[in-house]
Amino acid sequence: MIPSRRDYPLAPDVPAGLELKEPDLVCIGAQRCGTTRIAVFFATHPDFHYPDYLKGVLKPTSNQFLNVKERHFFERTHTGLTDDQITEYRKWFPRPPGKKTGEFTPRYMYDYWVAEQLHAAAPSTKILVMLRDPVERFWSGCQFSGNVEPATFNEHFQRGLYAAQLAEWYRYFPRDQVLVVQYEQFNITPRESFAEICRFIGIDDTQSPKDEQVEAKVNAGQPRPQLTEEVKKSLREAYRADVEALTKLAPNIDIKLWKNFA
Repeated sequence: MIPSRRDYPLAPDVPAGLELKEPDLVCIGAQRCGTTRIAVFFATHPDFHYPDYLKGVLKPTSNQFLNVKERHFFERTHTGLTDDQITEYRKWFPRPPGKKTGEFTPRYMYDYWVAEQLHAAAPSTKILVMLRDPVERFWSGCQFSGNVEPATFNEHFQRGLYAAQLAEWYRYFPRDQVLVVQYEQFNITPRESFAEICRFIGIDDTQSPKDEQVEAKVNAGQPRPQLTEEVKKSLREAYRADVEALTKLAPNIDIKLWKNFA
C-alpha cells in the first residue's frame, strides 16, 4: 500500500563541526514491535547522537521525538530515487566525530521499494529488525491505528508476513549487516538485548538504559477488546506458512515465545 501524501520537510543545514555521511543504523520495523522503545534507549547512550534538544527533554511519545526517530524519507520516493534525493537523505544524519546515528521508521520493512532504495542511499548501514508474534502484532496495530474496522484489516495482516518482507531485505543487504531481534525476548531481557544491538553497530555495550527507560510504557495505548478465539485461530492458520519460512531466514527466533505458534 502506497502511503498517503504528507508534507516532507527538507533536511536542515548541517551544523559546523559535525560529520555528514550515511546513517549507521536503520531500524526498519516492524510496526508495534518495540521500535520506539529501542529509540528511547539510544537517546541516552553517549555514543549515539540525537539532536541536543532531545536529550532528557522530550517524552518519547511526543511529536518532536517521533519527528527525529522516524524519518519516513522513502515514502516520497516510491516512483524512484534520484541522486539529489540520496544526497538529501544523508543530510539528515550529521553527528559529532566518533558518534553513531540513525533512524527508526517502522514502516520501511513493509514498503516493498525501500530495501533497494535504502541500499542505494546507504549501502553500509546496519539494519535492525524487530519482530513480534504476528497475531499479537496484528491486533496491536489495529488498536494503535484507532481503526478496528474490517476494511483496515488487510494492511495490518500484510505487515505480519515477516518472512516475505525479510527475504526482500536480504536481496540487498548481506546477513551480517542485518540483526533480527525478537520483541518478546527484548521484553524479557531488555538490557542484554540492547547490549547486543550496541555491539552490532560498534558502540559501548556496557552503557545500560536507565531504570525509568526500562520500566516506561511506550505507546501502550488504551485497553481495547481482545480478539476472539475464532479470529485468532484463523490468523494462526493464515500466518503459519510465513512463520515456518521465517524460522529458516531468522533461526534465532524462539517460536516458544510466540504463544500463538508454540
